[in-house]
Amino acid sequence: MKKGWLATWFGVLTLLVLPGLAFGSGFAINEQDAKAVAMGGAFVAQADDPAAVYYNPAGILQLDGTQVSVGMSAISPHARFETDGNRAGIPPAGFWGPPAGTNTSIKDTTFYIPNAYITQKMSDTWGFGFGAFSNFGLATEWNDNWEGRFIVGGTKAQITTLSLNPVIAFKPFEKLSLSAGPVLQSLDIELKYKVPTGGTNQSSVKLSGDNWAWGWNVALLYWITDDLKFGASYRSEIEQNIKNGNVKFSPEVPLAGLNNTGGDASITLPAIAYLGLSWSPKPFTFEIDAQYSGWGSYDQLKVNFDQPVRGSSTLAREKDWHNVWAYRFGAQYAVNDWLDLRAGIIYDPSPIPDKTLDPLVPSGDRWLYCIGFGTHYQKFTFDFAYNYLQDENRKFNNAVGNAPSAALPRMTGKFEDVYAHIFAINLSYAF
Repeated sequence: MKKGWLATWFGVLTLLVLPGLAFGSGFAINEQDAKAVAMGGAFVAQADDPAAVYYNPAGILQLDGTQVSVGMSAISPHARFETDGNRAGIPPAGFWGPPAGTNTSIKDTTFYIPNAYITQKMSDTWGFGFGAFSNFGLATEWNDNWEGRFIVGGTKAQITTLSLNPVIAFKPFEKLSLSAGPVLQSLDIELKYKVPTGGTNQSSVKLSGDNWAWGWNVALLYWITDDLKFGASYRSEIEQNIKNGNVKFSPEVPLAGLNNTGGDASITLPAIAYLGLSWSPKPFTFEIDAQYSGWGSYDQLKVNFDQPVRGSSTLAREKDWHNVWAYRFGAQYAVNDWLDLRAGIIYDPSPIPDKTLDPLVPSGDRWLYCIGFGTHYQKFTFDFAYNYLQDENRKFNNAVGNAPSAALPRMTGKFEDVYAHIFAINLSYAF
Protein backbone atom coordinates (compact mmCIF):
# COMPACT_ATOMS: atom_id res chain seq x y z
CA MET A 1 0.00 0.00 0.00
CA LYS A 2 1.14 3.50 -0.75
CA LYS A 3 2.75 5.63 1.96
CA GLY A 4 2.72 9.41 1.96
CA TRP A 5 5.80 11.41 2.88
CA LEU A 6 4.22 12.49 6.17
CA ALA A 7 3.74 8.86 7.20
CA THR A 8 7.33 8.11 6.18
CA TRP A 9 8.65 11.04 8.23
CA PHE A 10 6.74 9.92 11.30
CA GLY A 11 7.94 6.36 10.88
CA VAL A 12 11.57 7.54 10.86
CA LEU A 13 10.93 9.75 13.88
CA THR A 14 9.17 7.31 16.16
CA LEU A 15 9.41 3.80 14.58
CA LEU A 16 6.77 1.85 12.73
CA VAL A 17 3.11 2.24 13.68
CA LEU A 18 1.63 -1.24 13.95
CA PRO A 19 -1.30 -1.27 16.37
CA GLY A 20 -2.30 -4.43 18.14
CA LEU A 21 -5.42 -6.42 18.86
CA ALA A 22 -8.15 -3.89 19.60
CA PHE A 23 -7.14 -2.46 22.97
CA GLY A 24 -9.68 0.24 23.45
CA SER A 25 -13.34 0.18 22.68
CA GLY A 26 -13.66 -1.71 19.38
CA PHE A 27 -10.32 -1.02 17.71
CA ALA A 28 -9.67 2.39 19.26
CA ILE A 29 -6.23 2.85 20.85
CA ASN A 30 -5.99 4.90 24.04
CA GLU A 31 -2.35 4.17 24.88
CA GLN A 32 -1.03 7.57 23.81
CA ASP A 33 1.22 8.57 26.76
CA ALA A 34 2.91 6.61 29.55
CA LYS A 35 1.74 8.89 32.36
CA ALA A 36 -1.87 8.63 31.22
CA VAL A 37 -1.56 4.87 30.63
CA ALA A 38 -0.31 4.38 34.20
CA MET A 39 -3.40 6.23 35.47
CA GLY A 40 -5.86 4.19 33.44
CA GLY A 41 -6.12 6.83 30.74
CA ALA A 42 -7.86 9.15 33.21
CA PHE A 43 -6.08 12.30 32.09
CA VAL A 44 -8.50 14.66 30.35
CA ALA A 45 -8.82 16.94 33.41
CA GLN A 46 -5.12 16.87 34.33
CA ALA A 47 -3.72 17.39 30.81
CA ASP A 48 -0.45 18.64 32.30
CA ASP A 49 2.19 17.15 30.02
CA PRO A 50 2.69 17.41 26.23
CA ALA A 51 0.31 14.48 25.61
CA ALA A 52 -2.45 16.95 26.46
CA VAL A 53 -2.42 17.52 22.66
CA TYR A 54 -4.21 14.17 22.40
CA TYR A 55 -6.21 13.92 25.64
CA ASN A 56 -7.22 17.57 26.10
CA PRO A 57 -5.30 20.25 24.18
CA ALA A 58 -6.93 22.99 26.25
CA GLY A 59 -4.44 21.92 28.92
CA ILE A 60 -1.31 22.91 26.99
CA LEU A 61 -1.45 26.43 28.50
CA GLN A 62 -0.36 24.80 31.78
CA LEU A 63 3.01 24.02 30.16
CA ASP A 64 5.66 26.74 30.22
CA GLY A 65 7.95 27.47 27.27
CA THR A 66 8.50 24.73 24.70
CA GLN A 67 8.02 21.10 25.70
CA VAL A 68 8.55 17.92 23.70
CA SER A 69 7.60 14.32 24.40
CA VAL A 70 8.22 11.13 22.41
CA GLY A 71 7.17 7.67 23.44
CA MET A 72 5.92 4.26 22.56
CA SER A 73 3.50 1.62 23.78
CA ALA A 74 4.30 -2.07 23.29
CA ILE A 75 1.35 -4.48 23.25
CA SER A 76 1.58 -8.27 23.45
CA PRO A 77 -1.87 -9.83 22.91
CA HIS A 78 -3.18 -13.36 23.28
CA ALA A 79 -6.48 -14.96 22.23
CA ARG A 80 -7.65 -18.42 21.26
CA PHE A 81 -10.71 -20.12 19.81
CA GLU A 82 -12.05 -23.42 21.15
CA THR A 83 -14.19 -25.10 18.52
CA ASP A 84 -17.37 -27.12 19.00
CA GLY A 85 -16.27 -29.34 16.09
CA ASN A 86 -18.48 -28.22 13.19
CA ARG A 87 -17.62 -31.27 11.07
CA ALA A 88 -21.05 -32.72 10.27
CA GLY A 89 -21.85 -32.83 6.56
CA ILE A 90 -18.44 -31.53 5.50
CA PRO A 91 -16.83 -33.70 2.81
CA PRO A 92 -14.13 -34.79 3.29
CA ALA A 93 -14.19 -35.05 7.09
CA GLY A 94 -11.99 -32.42 8.69
CA PHE A 95 -11.61 -30.27 5.56
CA TRP A 96 -13.17 -27.35 7.34
CA GLY A 97 -13.44 -27.93 11.08
CA PRO A 98 -11.16 -29.82 13.49
CA PRO A 99 -12.53 -32.05 16.29
CA ALA A 100 -14.49 -30.49 19.15
CA GLY A 101 -12.29 -29.02 21.87
CA THR A 102 -9.45 -28.10 19.49
CA ASN A 103 -7.83 -24.74 20.32
CA THR A 104 -6.45 -22.27 17.78
CA SER A 105 -4.50 -19.21 19.01
CA ILE A 106 -3.61 -15.99 17.28
CA LYS A 107 0.03 -15.71 16.31
CA ASP A 108 2.17 -14.27 19.10
CA THR A 109 3.46 -10.83 18.19
CA THR A 110 4.38 -7.61 19.97
CA PHE A 111 3.08 -4.41 18.41
CA TYR A 112 4.58 -0.95 18.84
CA ILE A 113 2.53 2.25 18.86
CA PRO A 114 4.59 5.48 18.83
CA ASN A 115 3.56 8.98 19.78
CA ALA A 116 5.19 12.41 19.53
CA TYR A 117 4.06 15.81 20.85
CA ILE A 118 5.36 19.37 20.99
CA THR A 119 3.81 22.36 22.76
CA GLN A 120 4.66 26.06 22.77
CA LYS A 121 3.19 28.57 25.22
CA MET A 122 3.20 31.89 23.37
CA SER A 123 1.63 33.96 26.18
CA ASP A 124 -0.57 33.51 29.24
CA THR A 125 -3.60 33.30 26.94
CA TRP A 126 -2.35 31.62 23.75
CA GLY A 127 -0.55 28.35 23.04
CA PHE A 128 0.19 25.99 20.17
CA GLY A 129 0.67 22.23 20.04
CA PHE A 130 1.21 19.43 17.56
CA GLY A 131 0.75 15.70 17.94
CA ALA A 132 1.42 12.62 15.80
CA PHE A 133 -0.22 9.42 17.03
CA SER A 134 -2.24 6.35 16.05
CA ASN A 135 -5.60 6.22 17.84
CA PHE A 136 -7.29 3.50 15.76
CA GLY A 137 -5.89 0.19 14.62
CA LEU A 138 -5.86 -3.56 14.91
CA ALA A 139 -3.72 -6.48 13.82
CA THR A 140 -4.88 -10.06 14.23
CA GLU A 141 -3.40 -13.08 12.48
CA TRP A 142 -4.72 -16.64 12.66
CA ASN A 143 -3.49 -19.94 11.25
CA ASP A 144 -4.12 -20.27 7.50
CA ASN A 145 -5.84 -23.64 8.00
CA TRP A 146 -8.14 -22.92 10.95
CA GLU A 147 -11.90 -23.16 10.45
CA GLY A 148 -12.38 -19.36 10.58
CA ARG A 149 -10.24 -18.88 7.48
CA PHE A 150 -13.32 -18.34 5.25
CA ILE A 151 -14.48 -15.28 7.23
CA VAL A 152 -13.46 -11.97 5.64
CA GLY A 153 -10.24 -11.05 7.47
CA GLY A 154 -10.21 -14.50 9.08
CA THR A 155 -6.52 -15.23 8.48
CA LYS A 156 -5.15 -11.69 8.81
CA ALA A 157 -6.64 -8.28 9.54
CA GLN A 158 -4.57 -5.14 9.85
CA ILE A 159 -5.78 -1.55 10.15
CA THR A 160 -3.15 1.14 10.68
CA THR A 161 -3.84 4.84 11.19
CA LEU A 162 -1.65 7.89 11.62
CA SER A 163 -3.16 11.17 12.87
CA LEU A 164 -1.41 14.54 12.53
CA ASN A 165 -3.05 17.09 14.82
CA PRO A 166 -2.03 20.77 15.21
CA VAL A 167 -3.98 22.61 17.93
CA ILE A 168 -4.43 26.15 19.23
CA ALA A 169 -5.35 26.84 22.86
CA PHE A 170 -6.92 30.08 24.09
CA LYS A 171 -7.71 31.26 27.61
CA PRO A 172 -10.57 33.82 27.45
CA PHE A 173 -10.97 33.84 31.25
CA GLU A 174 -8.68 33.09 34.15
CA LYS A 175 -10.35 29.74 34.94
CA LEU A 176 -11.29 28.60 31.44
CA SER A 177 -9.13 27.32 28.59
CA LEU A 178 -10.44 26.34 25.15
CA SER A 179 -8.83 24.54 22.23
CA ALA A 180 -9.51 23.41 18.66
CA GLY A 181 -7.60 21.94 15.74
CA PRO A 182 -7.82 19.98 12.48
CA VAL A 183 -6.85 16.31 12.22
CA LEU A 184 -5.27 14.82 9.09
CA GLN A 185 -5.51 11.04 9.29
CA SER A 186 -4.14 8.26 7.09
CA LEU A 187 -5.68 4.80 7.00
CA ASP A 188 -4.15 1.59 5.64
CA ILE A 189 -6.20 -1.62 5.65
CA GLU A 190 -5.42 -5.20 4.71
CA LEU A 191 -7.80 -8.16 5.09
CA LYS A 192 -6.88 -11.72 4.17
CA TYR A 193 -9.03 -14.84 4.07
CA LYS A 194 -9.74 -17.97 2.00
CA VAL A 195 -12.48 -18.99 -0.43
CA PRO A 196 -13.25 -22.60 -1.45
CA THR A 197 -12.93 -23.25 -5.20
CA GLY A 198 -14.15 -26.86 -5.43
CA GLY A 199 -13.34 -30.04 -3.55
CA THR A 200 -10.62 -29.22 -1.05
CA ASN A 201 -9.12 -26.49 -3.22
CA GLN A 202 -8.94 -22.95 -1.87
CA SER A 203 -7.78 -19.54 -3.02
CA SER A 204 -6.29 -16.88 -0.75
CA VAL A 205 -7.86 -13.43 -0.96
CA LYS A 206 -6.26 -10.10 -0.01
CA LEU A 207 -8.26 -6.88 0.18
CA SER A 208 -6.11 -3.77 0.61
CA GLY A 209 -6.36 0.00 0.32
CA ASP A 210 -5.33 3.32 1.83
CA ASN A 211 -6.60 6.88 2.17
CA TRP A 212 -6.09 10.29 3.82
CA ALA A 213 -9.04 12.19 5.34
CA TRP A 214 -9.78 15.18 7.57
CA GLY A 215 -11.44 15.51 10.97
CA TRP A 216 -11.30 17.94 13.89
CA ASN A 217 -11.16 18.16 17.66
CA VAL A 218 -12.26 20.64 20.34
CA ALA A 219 -11.64 20.72 24.10
CA LEU A 220 -12.04 22.75 27.27
CA LEU A 221 -10.49 22.83 30.72
CA TYR A 222 -12.15 24.60 33.66
CA TRP A 223 -10.65 25.28 37.09
CA ILE A 224 -13.49 24.86 39.60
CA THR A 225 -10.96 25.57 42.37
CA ASP A 226 -7.18 25.56 42.41
CA ASP A 227 -7.24 21.80 43.18
CA LEU A 228 -10.37 20.73 41.30
CA LYS A 229 -10.58 20.75 37.49
CA PHE A 230 -13.11 19.64 34.90
CA GLY A 231 -12.00 18.61 31.43
CA ALA A 232 -13.83 17.70 28.23
CA SER A 233 -12.46 16.72 24.84
CA TYR A 234 -14.16 15.69 21.60
CA ARG A 235 -12.70 14.12 18.46
CA SER A 236 -14.94 14.04 15.40
CA GLU A 237 -15.89 11.14 13.18
CA ILE A 238 -13.58 10.71 10.20
CA GLU A 239 -14.98 9.19 7.04
CA GLN A 240 -12.33 7.27 5.15
CA ASN A 241 -13.24 6.71 1.50
CA ILE A 242 -10.81 4.24 -0.04
CA LYS A 243 -10.41 4.52 -3.80
CA ASN A 244 -8.22 2.39 -6.05
CA GLY A 245 -8.11 -0.50 -3.60
CA ASN A 246 -6.94 -3.97 -4.64
CA VAL A 247 -8.61 -7.38 -4.57
CA LYS A 248 -6.10 -10.15 -5.25
CA PHE A 249 -6.61 -13.94 -5.45
CA SER A 250 -3.84 -16.49 -5.13
CA PRO A 251 -4.34 -18.39 -7.30
CA GLU A 252 -6.78 -16.68 -9.64
CA VAL A 253 -9.56 -19.07 -10.69
CA PRO A 254 -11.41 -17.55 -13.68
CA LEU A 255 -13.84 -20.48 -13.98
CA ALA A 256 -14.94 -19.80 -10.39
CA GLY A 257 -15.22 -16.06 -11.01
CA LEU A 258 -12.10 -15.25 -8.98
CA ASN A 259 -10.12 -12.64 -10.93
CA ASN A 260 -7.94 -9.86 -9.56
CA THR A 261 -9.70 -6.52 -9.65
CA GLY A 262 -9.81 -3.06 -8.13
CA GLY A 263 -12.37 -1.78 -5.68
CA ASP A 264 -13.44 0.92 -3.30
CA ALA A 265 -14.78 0.99 0.24
CA SER A 266 -15.60 3.42 3.02
CA ILE A 267 -15.44 3.26 6.79
CA THR A 268 -16.40 5.97 9.27
CA LEU A 269 -14.14 5.94 12.32
CA PRO A 270 -16.16 6.97 15.36
CA ALA A 271 -16.35 10.18 17.30
CA ILE A 272 -14.63 9.95 20.70
CA ALA A 273 -15.50 12.14 23.70
CA TYR A 274 -13.81 12.33 27.11
CA LEU A 275 -15.23 13.87 30.29
CA GLY A 276 -13.12 14.05 33.43
CA LEU A 277 -12.82 15.45 36.93
CA SER A 278 -9.44 15.81 38.61
CA TRP A 279 -8.78 16.55 42.31
CA SER A 280 -5.24 17.29 43.54
CA PRO A 281 -4.94 17.45 47.36
CA LYS A 282 -1.14 17.52 47.44
CA PRO A 283 0.80 15.20 47.28
CA PHE A 284 -2.06 13.17 45.69
CA THR A 285 -3.93 13.49 42.42
CA PHE A 286 -7.13 11.58 41.67
CA GLU A 287 -9.10 11.57 38.43
CA ILE A 288 -12.22 9.85 37.16
CA ASP A 289 -13.14 9.91 33.45
CA ALA A 290 -15.91 8.68 31.20
CA GLN A 291 -15.15 7.99 27.54
CA TYR A 292 -17.84 7.84 24.86
CA SER A 293 -17.11 5.97 21.62
CA GLY A 294 -19.61 6.39 18.78
CA TRP A 295 -19.18 2.95 17.23
CA GLY A 296 -22.71 3.13 15.82
CA SER A 297 -20.96 4.63 12.78
CA TYR A 298 -19.58 1.15 11.97
CA ASP A 299 -22.71 -0.45 10.55
CA GLN A 300 -21.21 -2.60 7.82
CA LEU A 301 -18.05 -3.69 6.02
CA LYS A 302 -18.69 -3.12 2.30
CA VAL A 303 -16.40 -3.41 -0.73
CA ASN A 304 -17.50 -2.46 -4.25
CA PHE A 305 -15.63 -4.39 -6.95
CA ASP A 306 -14.61 -2.81 -10.26
CA GLN A 307 -15.33 -6.18 -11.91
CA PRO A 308 -17.76 -8.80 -10.55
CA VAL A 309 -16.38 -11.48 -8.23
CA ARG A 310 -18.35 -14.73 -8.39
CA GLY A 311 -21.09 -12.82 -10.18
CA SER A 312 -21.40 -10.11 -7.51
CA SER A 313 -20.24 -6.50 -7.71
CA THR A 314 -20.32 -6.02 -3.92
CA LEU A 315 -19.07 -7.73 -0.79
CA ALA A 316 -21.10 -6.58 2.23
CA ARG A 317 -20.93 -7.79 5.82
CA GLU A 318 -23.22 -6.51 8.56
CA LYS A 319 -21.49 -5.08 11.66
CA ASP A 320 -24.11 -3.03 13.56
CA TRP A 321 -21.76 -2.06 16.39
CA HIS A 322 -23.25 0.15 19.09
CA ASN A 323 -22.13 3.24 21.01
CA VAL A 324 -20.48 2.59 24.38
CA TRP A 325 -19.16 4.36 27.48
CA ALA A 326 -15.90 3.31 29.17
CA TYR A 327 -14.98 4.38 32.71
CA ARG A 328 -11.49 5.20 33.95
CA PHE A 329 -10.00 5.94 37.36
CA GLY A 330 -6.43 6.99 38.11
CA ALA A 331 -4.37 8.11 41.08
CA GLN A 332 -0.88 9.58 41.56
CA TYR A 333 1.27 10.02 44.66
CA ALA A 334 4.17 12.48 44.46
CA VAL A 335 6.73 10.79 46.71
CA ASN A 336 9.19 13.69 46.38
CA ASP A 337 10.42 16.20 43.82
CA TRP A 338 11.78 13.50 41.51
CA LEU A 339 9.43 10.48 41.84
CA ASP A 340 5.70 9.98 41.21
CA LEU A 341 3.87 6.66 41.71
CA ARG A 342 0.70 5.93 39.74
CA ALA A 343 -2.11 3.39 39.42
CA GLY A 344 -5.44 3.07 37.68
CA ILE A 345 -8.31 0.83 36.61
CA ILE A 346 -10.52 0.78 33.51
CA TYR A 347 -13.87 -0.81 32.68
CA ASP A 348 -14.23 -0.95 28.90
CA PRO A 349 -17.43 -2.58 27.53
CA SER A 350 -17.50 -4.08 24.05
CA PRO A 351 -19.48 -2.41 21.25
CA ILE A 352 -19.77 -5.68 19.30
CA PRO A 353 -23.09 -7.59 19.29
CA ASP A 354 -23.04 -11.40 19.37
CA LYS A 355 -24.54 -11.67 15.87
CA THR A 356 -21.58 -9.89 14.21
CA LEU A 357 -18.71 -11.05 16.42
CA ASP A 358 -15.77 -12.22 14.30
CA PRO A 359 -12.07 -13.12 14.66
CA LEU A 360 -10.95 -9.62 13.58
CA VAL A 361 -12.00 -8.21 16.97
CA PRO A 362 -12.97 -11.19 19.19
CA SER A 363 -13.42 -9.05 22.28
CA GLY A 364 -15.98 -8.71 25.04
CA ASP A 365 -16.23 -6.46 28.07
CA ARG A 366 -12.81 -5.93 29.57
CA TRP A 367 -10.97 -4.66 32.62
CA LEU A 368 -7.52 -3.10 32.60
CA TYR A 369 -5.30 -2.87 35.71
CA CYS A 370 -2.64 -0.16 35.55
CA ILE A 371 0.54 0.85 37.39
CA GLY A 372 3.52 3.06 36.64
CA PHE A 373 5.88 5.81 37.74
CA GLY A 374 7.44 9.07 36.60
CA THR A 375 10.88 10.45 37.37
CA HIS A 376 12.11 14.03 36.97
CA TYR A 377 15.70 15.19 36.54
CA GLN A 378 16.37 18.83 35.74
CA LYS A 379 14.41 19.44 32.48
CA PHE A 380 13.88 15.76 31.69
CA THR A 381 10.92 13.56 32.64
CA PHE A 382 10.75 9.80 32.12
CA ASP A 383 7.44 7.97 32.47
CA PHE A 384 6.78 4.22 32.53
CA ALA A 385 3.51 2.28 32.64
CA TYR A 386 2.27 -1.30 32.64
CA ASN A 387 -1.30 -2.46 32.02
CA TYR A 388 -2.78 -5.94 32.21
CA LEU A 389 -5.86 -6.32 30.01
CA GLN A 390 -8.35 -9.04 30.90
CA ASP A 391 -11.16 -9.76 28.43
CA GLU A 392 -14.31 -11.84 28.91
CA ASN A 393 -14.91 -15.03 26.94
CA ARG A 394 -17.29 -14.72 23.97
CA LYS A 395 -19.39 -17.52 22.49
CA PHE A 396 -19.40 -17.64 18.70
CA ASN A 397 -22.28 -19.01 16.64
CA ASN A 398 -22.20 -17.24 13.27
CA ALA A 399 -21.95 -18.00 9.57
CA VAL A 400 -18.44 -18.23 8.19
CA GLY A 401 -19.00 -15.31 5.86
CA ASN A 402 -17.87 -15.58 2.26
CA ALA A 403 -18.16 -19.35 1.89
CA PRO A 404 -21.35 -20.97 0.48
CA SER A 405 -23.58 -21.89 3.42
CA ALA A 406 -24.52 -25.22 1.81
CA ALA A 407 -20.90 -26.36 1.99
CA LEU A 408 -19.87 -24.64 5.20
CA PRO A 409 -22.59 -24.17 7.83
CA ARG A 410 -22.36 -22.07 10.98
CA MET A 411 -19.13 -22.03 12.94
CA THR A 412 -19.60 -22.47 16.68
CA GLY A 413 -17.25 -22.33 19.62
CA LYS A 414 -15.80 -19.83 22.05
CA PHE A 415 -13.16 -17.08 21.99
CA GLU A 416 -11.37 -17.35 25.31
CA ASP A 417 -8.15 -16.63 27.18
CA VAL A 418 -8.09 -13.12 25.66
CA TYR A 419 -5.61 -10.90 27.46
CA ALA A 420 -2.70 -8.54 26.78
CA HIS A 421 0.40 -7.12 28.42
CA ILE A 422 0.84 -3.43 27.65
CA PHE A 423 3.98 -1.39 28.35
CA ALA A 424 4.45 2.32 27.70
CA ILE A 425 7.36 4.75 27.98
CA ASN A 426 7.68 8.49 27.29
CA LEU A 427 10.65 10.82 27.49
CA SER A 428 9.87 14.54 27.78
CA TYR A 429 12.05 17.64 27.76
CA ALA A 430 11.18 21.23 28.72
CA PHE A 431 13.29 23.88 26.96
